Amino acid sequence: MMLRNANKTQQQQLETRQAQLLMGIYQFFYSQTYTEHEYILTHYEVKNYSDWVKAMENKEYYCAHASRHAYLEGIGIMVKQGLLDIQLVAQLMSGPVRWFWEHFEAITLDVRKEMSWPRFMIEVEYLYNALNSYAESHPELQIATPSTDIRTENNKLYVSYQSHNLILTSH
Repeated sequence: MMLRNANKTQQQQLETRQAQLLMGIYQFFYSQTYTEHEYILTHYEVKNYSDWVKAMENKEYYCAHASRHAYLEGIGIMVKQGLLDIQLVAQLMSGPVRWFWEHFEAITLDVRKEMSWPRFMIEVEYLYNALNSYAESHPELQIATPSTDIRTENNKLYVSYQSHNLILTSH
């Protein structure tokens, strides 16, 4: 009986810790900083390694990319180590994870080669692959990469993610 109670207590502690970890990730995911970095990353024309090197010379772009890269690396490590369930990542942020890797995959492979940095974004790649494996076994979640269309007109920002449209007015 005592062993069962100890196991139950331990399981509850683990679930509480996972919830706390997820809330920390969620808090940053919906922060102004994260949103500003997303805006920067989606507004630069970075299609290949040389575009990326040039963009990284810009402090604003460098900070946005480095921050997103480090954030997703950390999440990838937590998933790999079993500290964070991929299901939680899938339900919270599957679109942004997929977009980031798909947008930077070819560049990442070039960075690894050109800069002799074989582990560059290796945990982001792991996270992307783990997410895709999870998505294949859970089609009901309809996990997909968002297609982004971002433009500005008359001091309004138009953002389209798949069939969702958002119009923001600057003051």
